[in-house]
Amino acid sequence: GMNAALIVIAPVDALEKLLVEEKYLLLAKHLLTVPAATTDLQFRIAEIEEVVRAHLPPEARRFPNWWANQKTGKRSQAFAWMAAGWLVSEIDVDADLVKFSRQNVEPGGEG
Repeated sequence: GMNAALIVIAPVDALEKLLVEEKYLLLAKHLLTVPAATTDLQFRIAEIEEVVRAHLPPEARRFPNWWANQKTGKRSQAFAWMAAGWLVSEIDVDADLVKFSRQNVEPGGEG
């Protein structure tokens, strides 16, 4: 249930207070496991659906705006990646590609 999903990603305090659909919590959890040295990730939309174990709404494949980094009430998907410390940096719905980049990456922070 919902509580178990929240406990797993307890390090992200913000998520405990947010109403995020359970499938997007799985995306947040996945993004939290990415090694710190990785600053960019590219997914096919189908790969994101594998992570969340659910189909994304049709809008995700038609409207780039679905991927906007906006924490408004209708965008629980954006809460998930933003709370995990990521932003959508590129979206190409025609090519079925989504690129995430870490927020607030320290320049030259590696090594």
